[in-house]
Amino acid sequence: MGSYTLMYIVGTLLIFLIIVVSVNRLLSDQSTSSFNYYESLQARNIGNTMVAMITSRISDSSSYRATTVQTQNLFSGQAKYYVKDTLVSPDSLIKINVTSTYMGQTHNMIVLLPKNTSNALPPAFQYPLFSGGAMNISGGVSVSSSNANANVMTNSSFTMSGGSTVKGFVGYGTTVSGGSSIAPYSNPQSLPTSSKISAIAVPTFNPDNYKSIATQVYSGDYSIGYQGLSLGTKTSPAIVYVGGNLSFSGGAIISGSIIFVVKGTITIGNGASFSAYDHTTSYFGLYSVGNIIANGGAVIYAQMLSLGSINISNGTSIGGSAAAAGTMTISGGSNIGIPASLALTNTIWSNPQATGRPMTAKSYYE
Repeated sequence: MGSYTLMYIVGTLLIFLIIVVSVNRLLSDQSTSSFNYYESLQARNIGNTMVAMITSRISDSSSYRATTVQTQNLFSGQAKYYVKDTLVSPDSLIKINVTSTYMGQTHNMIVLLPKNTSNALPPAFQYPLFSGGAMNISGGVSVSSSNANANVMTNSSFTMSGGSTVKGFVGYGTTVSGGSSIAPYSNPQSLPTSSKISAIAVPTFNPDNYKSIATQVYSGDYSIGYQGLSLGTKTSPAIVYVGGNLSFSGGAIISGSIIFVVKGTITIGNGASFSAYDHTTSYFGLYSVGNIIANGGAVIYAQMLSLGSINISNGTSIGGSAAAAGTMTISGGSNIGIPASLALTNTIWSNPQATGRPMTAKSYYE
């Protein structure tokens, strides 16, 4: 009996030791697995955070790229990344490549973003003159283009007098007067020179959305005199934010390529001029929440948008286009229909920061 009892005790102890070793090994394996899972999750979180930061940078500035590998420390880990343009036929995309590490765990991800550009102008910018309210043209105004119809559109009434002419078609919302002076540059199908149209949408914008990306910021009124202003290029226009009223006077000469976003009224006068490098497109955007008033022989090679009304008089010449949510009154001077620039509209109406629409990944790989 004694030997059997001893054998039973020893066997039981051996079984107990085996169970203890197995449990310890299992606990150790589970601990290692838990640590690996946590570290892998942290590496992934670091990568996702880096992607979100890069996407925000591109939203703020569509030209942002990092063509060489960059490094950033995040949450006790590290992210290496680059941002390049790429082509996945037929789409032109932005490629973000991120490799994140945390405590020896590595996570790779590739994100493809669409470029926020549009190949079409907002409808109101597709015509030399457009108004949401009544349009009145008088005093020898000539609306024309060098080699195409200079079409004029209004959602309300159209009135033309005093020897003024439109070398294009006229679309109106309610009534038309002065139709005998409407003569399209080209009308091979002998279409009516004026006709009723459906209402055209007026683009809206909030100047405050551009303070963070503006080249220059003026919280109150801003006046440009004889010293003039030169900023930006045709493909990369500068942005000037004005929180009050903007005025051009004293023979001011504006050059380069600039978008002015203004919360108040824009006044252009006293011989101010906007330099035109060629007559194929506009180089300047004058976008105002308030009215736009131009007089005094100014020469405006620019595309204009007022969420109020536009009044142009006293020999002022428009070399670009004008659009108003309210009424438009033009007397004296001339209007030459230079096409609006996509670079000057995409910056505003295709910009995620401006529109409030976040950038959305086209493809996401991990």
